[in-house]
Parts: sequence; C-alpha cells; structure tokens
Amino acid sequence: MRYAVPRFALGIFASAVLALVALDPSPALAGKARIAGARMSCHAADVYIGNDVPGPGFALPGKILLGPKHLKQYPGITQRLIFLHECGHQYVGADETAADCWAVRIAKRQGWLTQAGIRSTCRALWHTAGGASHLPGPERCAALVQCFNDAPGRGSKRKKTAAQ
Repeated sequence: MRYAVPRFALGIFASAVLALVALDPSPALAGKARIAGARMSCHAADVYIGNDVPGPGFALPGKILLGPKHLKQYPGITQRLIFLHECGHQYVGADETAADCWAVRIAKRQGWLTQAGIRSTCRALWHTAGGASHLPGPERCAALVQCFNDAPGRGSKRKKTAAQ
C-alpha cells in the first residue's frame, strides 16, 4: 500500500502531461532531437519538445517529452544525460536509478561522457531533493558515479582481470 499514492499521483501527472502535449500543435520527432548542440536519438520513442512540458524531461511508453525552458537550467552534458535517461525508460521501465545507469553506460560507450562530465552532472543535481521516484541529489550522484566506474569504455576505473 505504501506505493499506491505515488503510482496514483504519477498516473494523474502522466495524464496531465499527455493532455498538454495533445494540445501542442508541434509535431513529434521520430526518436531524434538536438540537445545542447548534439544530435541525439532514441529509436524506441517519439520525442516531443515544448515549453508546456512541466519539467526537463518525462518518459511515457513510446514517448519522450522535453521541456527546453527547464532543460536549459542544466549544463549541456547534463541535458544530454537527461535525454538518454528518458530514453532509458523505454528499455528498463519505470526504475529511475536503472534509467540513470542505462544513460551513463550508453553515453560512456559513445565516448562523450567522461569523469569530468559526471562531476559536472553531480554538481548540477547535488541539491535536488529527490522524491517519490528519484533519489536525493547526493545519493543519485553516488549511483551515477558507480555506474560510470562499472561501465566499460574510456575513463573506466574497472580493474582488468586475467580473463580480460
């Protein structure tokens, strides 16, 4: 029963966001967007961009909703991770920490997320309160750093084993 209220509230919130998007005449982009000057893609979802979106980003099945007026409050690297985080929901479901980790692994594999980028993102998210779905800033940052360190790719702190 502990989760009934957040799920119910999330359902109402998602319905409200969908209603806003339905009223917005701007077309959906087929999985692509330009985020902080970089071309980003999420083949699993259409992307809606509009200032009526009440936050930096949200994911619904088959849809990513982005609010540019909220996104611009974050550094470019964090904006790109937010996009990938929302894309990650298409693959890992509603788990926020799993979506964060998915985004970090993809960005590191693509070669554009470095330790400096993780530090920048941690500074941007450090003072966020968290809530029913996201961890508070310091805990979320620790999870992001752990995902980055565990992910293969450039800048990894993973120790090589004899099998590698």
